[in-house]
Amino acid sequence: MSKMYDSLKRQIGRDAGKVVSNFVFGDSHSTPHRNVNSQNRANANELNQKKLEFQQQDLKQKDLYLLDGAVINAVNQVIAIEIPNNEKEITKILHELEIQLKVNKWLGIHKGDTAKIRNKFPDAVLTKYEQCVYELKYIDCNPERLNLATKNLSKYKKFQFVYKYKLFLSIFVFLFLFIIVGLNAG
Repeated sequence: MSKMYDSLKRQIGRDAGKVVSNFVFGDSHSTPHRNVNSQNRANANELNQKKLEFQQQDLKQKDLYLLDGAVINAVNQVIAIEIPNNEKEITKILHELEIQLKVNKWLGIHKGDTAKIRNKFPDAVLTKYEQCVYELKYIDCNPERLNLATKNLSKYKKFQFVYKYKLFLSIFVFLFLFIIVGLNAG
C-alpha cells in the first residue's frame, strides 16, 4: 500500500506543480496538450485578424469604386456642356465653372487614391474653362472680358499646382530656407 500511496503523492505533486507552473508561466511551460490549444487559438486569432483586414481593405476598395463612379458622372456632366458661339452665353458658363472651381478645390496628391479620384472633377472643370476661354478668343469678343478670363485661367492653373503639390512645395521652401540660414550662419 505504501507504493501506491507514494505514487499517488508524486502524481498529486506533479499535477499541482503543473497547475502552478501554467498559472505563473502561461503556455510556454505547459504540457504539449495546452501548447496545441494555445497555438490553435493564436492561429485562429491571426486568421480572424487577417479576415478583418481583408474585409476592411475590400470595403475601402468598394468605397473608392463608388466615389470614382460618382466623380466620373460629374465629369461627364462637365464634358457634356456645349460651348455656344455667343459671348454672353460663354461668359455665363465661365461664371458657373468658376463657382465649381471655388467650391471643389484640389486635394494634395500625398493623400492617396481618394485625392486622385476627387481631383478628376476640378481638372475637368478647369479644362472646360480653358476651352471656353479659347472660344472667346476665336469669336473675337470684348478684349477686357477676354483679358479677365485669361487672367482667371492662369490663376486657377496656379491654384491647381499649389493645391496638388502643397506638401512638396512646403518641404522644398523649408529646406531652401534652412540652407540659406545655414549658409548665412556659417
